[in-house]
Amino acid sequence: MQHDRNGNLEFKNNKIVSSLSFALGSYQSAPKWLISIMIEMIVIGMVK
Repeated sequence: MQHDRNGNLEFKNNKIVSSLSFALGSYQSAPKWLISIMIEMIVIGMVK
């Protein structure tokens, strides 16, 4: 994993956190398959 002085890693974590809070926030109105896709994309993003 490559990151420039921890900055990129922090940015990635912030993206994951905001994606999670967005998913939680729109959970009530969003269909289940959309949530599943979002979670899958977040997991894939964490692995990369």
